[in-house]
Amino acid sequence: MCIILYFRFFFFQAEDGIRDAQESRGLGDVYKRQSRRRNYDLSKHRTDQLISYMKGMIGHSFALRLMTATALDTFAEFEDLVEEHRRIPETSTLRHCAPSVGTFFTPLPLKDAFSEYDHKYKVTLRESVPPSFNELRHILNLAQIMAFKPTDPLRMMTFDGDLTLYQDGGNFQDPKLIRYMMKLLSAGVHVALVTAASYMEKPEQYEQRLQGLMDEFKSSNVPTEVMGRFWCIGGECNYLFRCNSLGRLELVDLGLWNPTAAAWGQGEIGQILDAAESTLEAVTNKLQMRVRIIRKPRAVGIVPGGKAGKERFEVGSGAKRVRRELLDECCLSTQLALAKLEAKIPWCCFNGGNDVFVDIGNKAVGVRGLMQHLGFSPRNCVHVGDQFLNTGNDFACRNACPALWITDPAETKYILKRVLNQLGVDTKVTPLKRKLEQV
Repeated sequence: MCIILYFRFFFFQAEDGIRDAQESRGLGDVYKRQSRRRNYDLSKHRTDQLISYMKGMIGHSFALRLMTATALDTFAEFEDLVEEHRRIPETSTLRHCAPSVGTFFTPLPLKDAFSEYDHKYKVTLRESVPPSFNELRHILNLAQIMAFKPTDPLRMMTFDGDLTLYQDGGNFQDPKLIRYMMKLLSAGVHVALVTAASYMEKPEQYEQRLQGLMDEFKSSNVPTEVMGRFWCIGGECNYLFRCNSLGRLELVDLGLWNPTAAAWGQGEIGQILDAAESTLEAVTNKLQMRVRIIRKPRAVGIVPGGKAGKERFEVGSGAKRVRRELLDECCLSTQLALAKLEAKIPWCCFNGGNDVFVDIGNKAVGVRGLMQHLGFSPRNCVHVGDQFLNTGNDFACRNACPALWITDPAETKYILKRVLNQLGVDTKVTPLKRKLEQV
């Protein structure tokens, strides 16, 4: 599976994600689970160079007991480094200190963001616990939101699905998130779900995943122009649906909104999927993984193999759940194999939490295609997701537009509330409405 953002290319254009637990993307039996705590320093492919660099720099102030005196100045320096990188990205200080840093689409008011965060959480007054990776992630998110100004406003907000809008394998039904999204749409902002789920050209299964929002469209007399600002991109970038006047999703022809993806040849698509399938087969056989391979027109991947998987190997694992380490091994091995092809068509190989999939194209292609279709600049858009590490499928979005890195739907609620406040939209709710949302 990227709100969304710069890491690796920077967080607000970030990298995240470790999770996703569908039997994958619409095949029926879904393995549900809650998000789990993550240690982003656990292994090399699960860390972010920019945040790690920032953590090290602010750590000096903490170690010397100078947070109160110097922390704001340190974040002002980070702000200056971002601006330097915007001017000279190939030779910037950040490029030297965090080589994987990428594009910054907007300035980042990091000093103001830290000041606001510290006012609430008293980071500078702590004596035993230094600023954490996740706190820096939150501050970067806040700075990105603060970068959107009334004179240059947010025009489009895109979201990952699992662990962003809903729990793994679940449907979008959270009343508060739905209320915030309706306010966002009513404020004139276009909203899109951008998901790896590939139900091809069938809108009904996407509508099922978006059940709560679709029900709201149908039951609340929502104006047609408001519903028309909601979009759904499936299969990373291969299928686009728009909400019509009846509150239903309808397919938009690929050539009309994403001519880049429409022009990809079947020969090269087949070459990429063949290489991915053979690599996944070889790695899973070597590791005696009780999984099965699924092939679609523009995707191939592995999912738990169930009873048939147990029959495949007398000793092994993966019939019901696949260990994270094995998923990462499959993902990274397949990424290396596909990189050797030097294919002209972009692809995405990611660990989905209980599966590994290779998709033709990626979310960056989808987000760019929709931005161009609507005539929006990247600086007026933002992607929200939880998979921004290099084994996640939000990763590519770092290079399409700003991004916000969250870890679960609770963080998405906070992000949406803060965005609405930035837009001047009232997010208060009556006591009766709050009571109904808690039912």
